[in-house]
Amino acid sequence: MSIETASNWSRFQGSVPLLAMPVAVVMPYAVQPLQLSGPANSALMQHLRDGNRLLGLTTLQPGWEIRSDMAAAPFHAHGCLAEVTVQHNAPGERSVVIVRGLCRMRVEAETTCGPLRMAEVVAVADRYPAPSAIDRTHRRDELLELFQEVYDLESLDLFESLLRHELSLGCLTDVLSQSLSLSPTAAAELLSISNVDLRSDLLLDHLRDVVRRRPLQSAPAFSCN
Repeated sequence: MSIETASNWSRFQGSVPLLAMPVAVVMPYAVQPLQLSGPANSALMQHLRDGNRLLGLTTLQPGWEIRSDMAAAPFHAHGCLAEVTVQHNAPGERSVVIVRGLCRMRVEAETTCGPLRMAEVVAVADRYPAPSAIDRTHRRDELLELFQEVYDLESLDLFESLLRHELSLGCLTDVLSQSLSLSPTAAAELLSISNVDLRSDLLLDHLRDVVRRRPLQSAPAFSCN
């Protein structure tokens, strides 16, 4: 998905099916499979077969585990507007869909219609404060260097060139965030922040924390020979 295509969705406003998930967080620009089940699954699949490909994805707030009625569990108002690119019916009244994150969104009102949870959502565009509180070129370098360290990458080569020069800082933070094994709470917080400078601050903290928590490599045994 091009950056231009993503920016077009930043003006979206309308009604979409809403999936409030316990753990999975989908960032803009990410492509991710989701397994669906439960009473709303068939209604959602019919909605998709009718040609409606957009979904609102958000996460449940802490405490959902003790709820007996998941449909009434509170969810985060901020999430990701996504497009279903592939859908597949699996055995046992389950379905698998592949979604592509388009942009951030905010849930304005829930308008449940039958078994399918519907909501009015508004897209939330990335914000770049002026004047900037950070050196964005330096911040991009910081994020990529820490990302290389987290995954022990000697060189990102062409991938690094793309990330360093072709993607906006906002897009870069989302691409790297999706690649990290963040907790649902941490990922949801990143998803809720449209201020790119602040979001990159938070991601930088997460990357540094991952590096700090990595076990130190053992030094080679000393030899007199």
